[in-house]
Amino acid sequence: MKKVLFITHQLTRTGAPIVMMDAVRILKEEGCDVHMISMGEGELREEVEALGIEITIRGEFMEDAKGFLESVWDYDLVFVNTIVPLQTIHLLNLAHMPVIWWIHEPEVYFDVYGQWLPDFKELKPHIHIWAVSPVVKELIKRRCGVDAELVPFGIPDAAGEISDTTEDGSDETPVTFLTIGVYCKRKGQDLLHRAIESLPERAQKKCRFLFCGNQVDVEPDVYEPLEAFAEETENVELLPYMPHDEMLKAIRKADYLLIPSRQEPMPTVAAEGMMLSVPSVISDACGIARYLSHGKNGLIFKSDNKKTLCAAIEKAVSIRTEQPENYCTICENARAIYEKEFSMEGFREKLMGVLM
Repeated sequence: MKKVLFITHQLTRTGAPIVMMDAVRILKEEGCDVHMISMGEGELREEVEALGIEITIRGEFMEDAKGFLESVWDYDLVFVNTIVPLQTIHLLNLAHMPVIWWIHEPEVYFDVYGQWLPDFKELKPHIHIWAVSPVVKELIKRRCGVDAELVPFGIPDAAGEISDTTEDGSDETPVTFLTIGVYCKRKGQDLLHRAIESLPERAQKKCRFLFCGNQVDVEPDVYEPLEAFAEETENVELLPYMPHDEMLKAIRKADYLLIPSRQEPMPTVAAEGMMLSVPSVISDACGIARYLSHGKNGLIFKSDNKKTLCAAIEKAVSIRTEQPENYCTICENARAIYEKEFSMEGFREKLMGVLM
């Protein structure tokens, strides 16, 4: 039985920990003995423990470097998720077992953690650097001078479990745009807020904008103006935080996901949307936009640009209400991208290749 250790920065129900859990499930299914260290708590603890996995909470590794190395020495694989547990990479460079370092973060994290990052060129061959998206791969090459392996996450196919409850598009039925994520500048809800205000009245009346995200840990200058705007605007609504299965149902009910992020290496929610045949209106700063063709399997607008975002929203409404056959084709094409790029089969093969 192979023994595998996962190290993650936290157990919150956010993108990187969620897709890490898919890797955890794959290795459990393959009969591996899986253990986990997390630097912080979160909602995923219950899910991890339900799989029979022991969790150790540890925020510091250098204080007892020798003890850490001794504790991991007999593992067959160590999987370090995100850039944040970088202390462990310094130490694991002294070890012998295969190590996967799966990096998800945008450039701002390289700015914040830059002085503590290891010299990527000095990492030994047993350290496998994975980049979650083309954006991250290019970032690692530019900032760290090495070629990381492009390994997108896999998304479990839940399409058969969630019924299609979307209404037929018409002039009377509002086109529903759903935006999911933490309320902050990086996620761009403030940009979308301004774009909605700028839409022509005739376009606004054809839309419904739903926002969903944790309403506790927010940037006030993004959340509070949007909250006030939603209270006075009939077709804008802030939904409460919801469990993942309920989130998937909300995605399935939407006509489009709307992802206005200024920095977003690989938004998991966009891949989940494609899995459910729901296309995205998405910023070109998002790594997943590299897999899309504008007007074929999604709609792409220029990052942090209100004018192009407004144009993309109006185009999306026009396609949904006036070109139903084209809209259905875009949905089918989005699903095809999921099957080609983000299925669990390809991710499983890549993961097991390192372990074996």
